[in-house]
Amino acid sequence: MNALNQWIEEKKNGPLFDGLYQKYFIDRRRYLERVTSEYLTSTTGKLSEYDPLIKQYAADLGWDWRLLRRRRFRNLAFIRRRAPLGPRATGLS
Repeated sequence: MNALNQWIEEKKNGPLFDGLYQKYFIDRRRYLERVTSEYLTSTTGKLSEYDPLIKQYAADLGWDWRLLRRRRFRNLAFIRRRAPLGPRATGLS
């Protein structure tokens, strides 16, 4: 517990802490979107509408489907941030 408290003390005035505080305590609209989403995994077990396809292709590859889902998510995030075409760029979508 001391290590956790020390980490919080070190980070609490930085961008990570500010971002997390904004996300979970200030931005009520986005909070409500998250908790009412059908993809709230703690209640529905779903991550996205593509779960059945991801599970099928992950099995074909011999991968854990959550690993493939995470790879897809990271790829899309990269494309949206850095690709020259922005939202029109394609990848593992």
